[in-house]
Amino acid sequence: PAHVPRLPVMEEGILAPVARLDRWLDAVLVVLLVTCSARYLLRHDLDGTALLVLAGAAVLGAAYLTRHLVADRAAWSSVWIAVVVVLWVTLTLVAPSFAWTAVPVAFAVLQVLPFAYAVTVVVVMTAVVSVAWSRITDDLDPTVFVGPVGIALVTVLSYRALEREARTRQALIDELTEAQADLAVAQRRSGALAERTRLSREIHDSVGQGLSSITLLLG
Repeated sequence: PAHVPRLPVMEEGILAPVARLDRWLDAVLVVLLVTCSARYLLRHDLDGTALLVLAGAAVLGAAYLTRHLVADRAAWSSVWIAVVVVLWVTLTLVAPSFAWTAVPVAFAVLQVLPFAYAVTVVVVMTAVVSVAWSRITDDLDPTVFVGPVGIALVTVLSYRALEREARTRQALIDELTEAQADLAVAQRRSGALAERTRLSREIHDSVGQGLSSITLLLG
């Protein structure tokens, strides 16, 4: 049978293969949580509220890192998103420094939820970031509201465009793989037919020679 070269399997996901992107998101979240916690402690006393904030950061990190346990379960993935987003919103409203952790959380939302729901959640998260940052500024700064909205909009649209492009490439690869498989089947059939034709000719020649020999002997 003809050998069909295997095409590399393209993983679902945007910007990087899923496993690699997930590892980067995990690492970024952990670094941001540690950095934001340190910043919070530099500006606040280690009192009861600070301990709650640190505990909230630890819980958020632990909850986020459990994503791999529910990745293959659609219902649990939605529950996981709800828990993580609620934890993030609570932590950000109490300690606005943690608004930076919205980036890996938002990307996780875009990976798990359907696009329309993901956009809604990201918009809500953007509003939370704006409210949180407005609490730590003395004057009304329009960039606090416009900036996050613009970033969120560009991120969501870019993610969507890349997702569509990735799916299109995957569809083309699937079609090419299927065409190569069909070609391999056709080649096997052609080879089998050629082999049958050869055997038929050999049998025909053998029978013809046998009959000729018998005719000569009888004559």
